[in-house]
Amino acid sequence: MSTESDKRATVIDFKSLKARYASPSESTSSAGRSDELHQSQHDLQSKSTSKRKAPPAQKCTRKLLKSPQRSLGLPQIVESGVQLLIIQNESPWDTFLKVFNCKLAGTVTITVHRTRPSRVVAIREYPMGDAERMLQKFRQVQHQNIISARECYSDKEAMYALVDDLPLTLVQLVGCRAYPSESQLASIIEQAWMGLSKSLA
Repeated sequence: MSTESDKRATVIDFKSLKARYASPSESTSSAGRSDELHQSQHDLQSKSTSKRKAPPAQKCTRKLLKSPQRSLGLPQIVESGVQLLIIQNESPWDTFLKVFNCKLAGTVTITVHRTRPSRVVAIREYPMGDAERMLQKFRQVQHQNIISARECYSDKEAMYALVDDLPLTLVQLVGCRAYPSESQLASIIEQAWMGLSKSLA
């Protein structure tokens, strides 16, 4: 609900307009009335400007940061085509949930993200003795046709690499004892549908 103080007072002066188009004898009598009208308009405008001042509590107090413009690292990374390897000193099992293990040129743990369970990722485990060598290889070898790691996790036991390869088939998923959730099943059906539509096109 708006209060009376929020409403605007608008005055339209039809009499001065009428005085312009009237005869000269009528204009002298209406001159006194137009002065009264202008005075009332002036009073209304002064009231409206006085009530529109914002209280000091509502005034904006923002900080202005003044520093030289910085160049972002992202354009250089995109231009060079190099993917930065993210290394975290924590266990991957805080972020991901194990679903099952399978043999894909070594043991690969298929996991789902704890907060977004429709995202399925593959994690390879390397012993701590090979950790430095594998990290160096993942950093140096960056090619679209070679498997690379997106993230690495390391704890006291081993080094874990979140790898791009996920060559699972529906036969492996059906043979797994872990049943997919609704969102995972929807993702599987979508991928199968996209594959069929591309092969038919």
